[in-house]
Amino acid sequence: MSDRIRIFNTYVDNLTMSETLEKVSDIIDKKIPTQHVVLNASKINLMKNDSKLTDIVNSCSVINADGASILWAVKKITRY
Repeated sequence: MSDRIRIFNTYVDNLTMSETLEKVSDIIDKKIPTQHVVLNASKINLMKNDSKLTDIVNSCSVINADGASILWAVKKITRY
């Protein structure tokens, strides 16, 4: 698994687009049942009050950033 970056009450996989595509291709080739989720600002806000959603998102094998706000927050948190 890739390094995960903690952001608020969840995580984002530290993957480039090409690394994500490679990982997804490997998952398909190996026929591994997988849940992939994309994380945006709206979902983070929903997760703040929904522990079930938080558990579902955090249990996913692949968590990608969906939107500039998430990328900006990750950069701010990690000081990239």
